[in-house]
Amino acid sequence: METSLGSGRSLRRGGESELNCDSQSWRLVTRGKLPLLMSIVLIVASLFGVAVESQGKMIVKVGEYYLGQDVSSARGLTELSPEEYAVLRSSPGWFNMPGEKILKVPKVTFNGHLWDLTIGAIDGKICILGLQDFGSNRAAADVLVRKTISFVRSQMGAPTKQMSTPKRYIWESSDGMVILAERGMKGFWSVNFVITGNLPSQ
Repeated sequence: METSLGSGRSLRRGGESELNCDSQSWRLVTRGKLPLLMSIVLIVASLFGVAVESQGKMIVKVGEYYLGQDVSSARGLTELSPEEYAVLRSSPGWFNMPGEKILKVPKVTFNGHLWDLTIGAIDGKICILGLQDFGSNRAAADVLVRKTISFVRSQMGAPTKQMSTPKRYIWESSDGMVILAERGMKGFWSVNFVITGNLPSQ
């Protein structure tokens, strides 16, 4: 499976998987411990042949964290434990990139909403900002999706690709990609908003 990441770069990982659908990963997400942000990027982007760039300025910052930031200068980061890495790496479709770290962050406010944030870093630089909201209220999830779409449209224009069932939207620019996805499963709903820079080619 190959995922386009802008500027002619790509990230290749083996296997296919649904968004947080394997039972072990889903239990981790429901406990709010391990949003699988890398899987979100791969799964959502793999559904589309993204080729057209969004117009407008790429979103690169969430709170005090931003793409390209040196991890050593970022506050409040906690790397996954060996046990959490073991679960993540056993998930279908996961591929461990050299120099990759996954870090958890206290809740952050983005566009007026409080989100869980997980950060992906390669070689000490932040390359993915993964926001997630998780709950049992579908109406609230739908409102958050609409609110987030409105904000991203104001910054980057219309999505380059979108899907209504389930709800998935992609904005691509020369600097990276923004992905918004809503997922329902077993009475719970997650809204995932992922900002990714151009990852190194494999």
